[in-house]
Amino acid sequence: MGKKGGGNSKSGAKGAKQGGGADDDDVLLEALEAAGAERGRAQKLSQLGDCLLATGEFLAAAGRFSEAAALDPNNGLPLARRSQALLALGRTVEGLADARAAVALGGPTPAESAECCCHLGAALVRSGPLPAARDAFDRGLTHEKGHKGCLQGKREVLTLLVRLGGDRAKLERAKGDVEVQTLRTMPVPEDGVLGKGFEVVHLTVGRLTLKFLLNTTLTLEATITPETCSRLLQEPMRRTIDLENVAFEGGAAIGTIKDCPVASFMQAGIAEQALGVTVHGMLGLPFLERYDFLLDRVREEQRFKEAGAAAEGQETGLGVLRQPGILLPSQLLGLPVQVSVSRSEKKEDRPPPAILGVIDTGSMFSILNWKAAQELGLADGPEDPRLAAATKVAGATATGTAEMPLVNVKIRFCSTPADGNLGWKSTGALGSGWHLALAGDDEANNAAVSRGGDFGRVNAAIGNAMQFELLRDSTVGEFGGAAILLGQDVLCQATRLSLSVKDRQISYDPPGRLVDAAPF
Repeated sequence: MGKKGGGNSKSGAKGAKQGGGADDDDVLLEALEAAGAERGRAQKLSQLGDCLLATGEFLAAAGRFSEAAALDPNNGLPLARRSQALLALGRTVEGLADARAAVALGGPTPAESAECCCHLGAALVRSGPLPAARDAFDRGLTHEKGHKGCLQGKREVLTLLVRLGGDRAKLERAKGDVEVQTLRTMPVPEDGVLGKGFEVVHLTVGRLTLKFLLNTTLTLEATITPETCSRLLQEPMRRTIDLENVAFEGGAAIGTIKDCPVASFMQAGIAEQALGVTVHGMLGLPFLERYDFLLDRVREEQRFKEAGAAAEGQETGLGVLRQPGILLPSQLLGLPVQVSVSRSEKKEDRPPPAILGVIDTGSMFSILNWKAAQELGLADGPEDPRLAAATKVAGATATGTAEMPLVNVKIRFCSTPADGNLGWKSTGALGSGWHLALAGDDEANNAAVSRGGDFGRVNAAIGNAMQFELLRDSTVGEFGGAAILLGQDVLCQATRLSLSVKDRQISYDPPGRLVDAAPF
């Protein structure tokens, strides 16, 4: 009997042990669920902080990141983001401390740990020793070998170290180069001016050195201002002029540019009044059909190559994306892009439809046409009450100057489909107009393009700018689809950019660190 009872006692003890294990499992599951819920709340707070950071509300952003860090104390990303807000407030010591703490904690994934290192590297570039910044970027690359922000940051730091050491490489021609110049981008005042400055090219005309803007929506080879014409001729102004003995600043001959129009243009006025720079003329698409143009913002170089040579001589560094452009009327250079309005995109959200993007180096800011505004749900037209309180800028249209409301948007470049099934689609009978066609079906356009490079948010204007008139085809008719002019506010974010008008090819190095413009 005793043995039997002992056996029952042993069995009971075993059962009690098993029962205790089940209870422990339940407690563990509850704890995991609670931790997961807190991480979810932390992510939402971080997203809110990102929005506040983008709008320039740095103190409020720091508060949201602090709340996120308290809910997810083992994740370094909220601290990394808070460091960005503190640095923007001028609280350098606290910002660097946060960035270092973020790296020590790391993130839940290798990519997020690399992101923490990238934030530290960026902070040290601004306020610390450059070798330490280089080490931070290197550490990030040990977490994720191809992290774009760390790759870009390291490249910038190495260039700065060489430059500060007095060993900056001389500008030398590479294979296919016709001209290499120091990159000259007009500075833009931080307050009160929308967009970014233009790239300036120095040419000699006779004995004079003149500054020209590059304009990829100008259908003329060149145009000059009346003041420049007077300097060249020393006589009353003409309507056109032959520019003789034209050469690049480095001496490579260009020849004669015949029948160059003499006219005032908006960009020259903006450069003079807002930027304090005298511009003598513009170079347009026919000029760029003769030369491929490559710029490198990190090395501060701009190169002109023989037409078609860019694809062979383009630096094939990590992160460079190459894609064919879309053949457009007036020889414009275009590509499909996605424009997002919402700041709270989720991975499961359907991406916005791809629309036509037109490269416009002659515009300081990007411009959506009204069809794009309608498709994006922004407004149905200029009188839409949703735009009543929007900040507006003056813009040139086919019918004169118009007020254009501003909207803060995010832009992604997309590549053309692998099968090349992208082009024009008639909206009806011949001559009734056209729009961009992808995969033969507008509803399937998201499947027809693959995602390319992401760019930081910009303040784009809405209006039917006069450049859109160039999309009219003499046979097919007017362009009736959604489109955006991609101005310097977007293009300047690419650390390297190559444009080949002849080959209809665009190559670019997407920004590794996205910087969103606050709503204007």
